[in-house]
Amino acid sequence: MLFAAAALGFGSSFVAIKAGLASLPPLYFAGLRFDVGAVVLLSALLLTRGRRCCPVGRTDFAAVAVGGVLLLGLNGALLFLGQRTVTSGAAAVTYSLAPVTAPLVAAAVLDESLDPLAVVGTLVALVGVGLVAGVDPAALAAVERGQLLVAGAALSVALGSVLLRDLDHGLTNLELTAWSMAVAAVGLHTVSLFAGETVPASPAAATVLAVFWVGLPATAVAFPAYFGLIARIGPSRANLVAFVVPVVATITGVVVLGEVVRAGVVAGFLLIAAAFTVVERRTLRREYRRLRARVAGDGRAVPATDGDDSDSPADDGETEHVCEPMPRGD
Repeated sequence: MLFAAAALGFGSSFVAIKAGLASLPPLYFAGLRFDVGAVVLLSALLLTRGRRCCPVGRTDFAAVAVGGVLLLGLNGALLFLGQRTVTSGAAAVTYSLAPVTAPLVAAAVLDESLDPLAVVGTLVALVGVGLVAGVDPAALAAVERGQLLVAGAALSVALGSVLLRDLDHGLTNLELTAWSMAVAAVGLHTVSLFAGETVPASPAAATVLAVFWVGLPATAVAFPAYFGLIARIGPSRANLVAFVVPVVATITGVVVLGEVVRAGVVAGFLLIAAAFTVVERRTLRREYRRLRARVAGDGRAVPATDGDDSDSPADDGETEHVCEPMPRGD
C-alpha cells in the first residue's frame, strides 16, 4: 500500500506539474506545491504532538536547512523549470538518476570508499539520460536545457541525502519533511518574487486542480508514504519506487496530456534501470533470496530491513553504503 501510494503520487506529479506550467510560472508553482504540503503536514503534527514536533538544537535546524534547500527547494525549482520543455515521462526517467548517483556523491563529499561497479552503473545511467534527452554524440553542445535542469534536480536530491545522513538530528521523518517543506516554500516564493514572475489573476479550474494534485496526493500523501516505506523496509528497497515512477508518469502523460513517447525514452529507461541493478545488486540479491525462501516455504527468510547487513558482506566481501533521501530519525 505504501509503495503504491508513493509510486502513484510521485509518478502522477510529473503530469500535474506539466499541466500547471501551462499557466503558472515555475518557481511560484513549485512554492505552491510546498505551501499545500507544509500546511497539511504541519497542521497534523501540531494537532497531534504540539510543540514536541518543533526543531530543537543546532543539528535539528541544520537538517531542516539541508532538507528545505537541497532536497526540496533547489530540487523543486530545477524540476519545475526543466519540465517546461520536457515531457512528463522523459523528466521522470532523468529524475531517476538520484538513487544511482548517490553513492558517487557520498564518495566525493564524505570521502567514502568507492565501489568500482557503482562508477560503471552511473556511467551507464548517464548514457541512458543522453538517450532520453535525444543527445547527438556528434553535437553534445545541443543537449536539451530542460533535461539538464531535471538532471540537476536529481543531483540536488543525491547531495542532500548524503549531507543529511551525517546529521545526528532528533526529528522524525515526518517532522523533518514538514518543516523542510515550510523552508522550501518560503525560499521559492522569495526567489519567484525577485525573478519577477507574473501570477495570473484568475487561474483556470484545470490549473487549480493541478496545484492541489501536486500539493496533496503528490506531496502531502506521497512523501509520508515514501518515508514510511523507508522505515519499514529500508532506504535501498524503498528506492525501487524510483523505477516505477517513470512508468506511471509516462502512461499518465500519454492518457491525460496526449504526450508522445519517443523510442529514446524507453531505451534510456532500460539503461538507467540496468544501472540501478548494478549499483543496488546486493539489495536485489537479498530480495531474490527472500522471495526464493518464501516460495520454498523456508522460514529462514532474510530480515526485512536494510539495517541488517550481516548477510551481504559475508557473501561478497564488500561493504554496503546505503544512501537514503532522508534519515530515518526516530
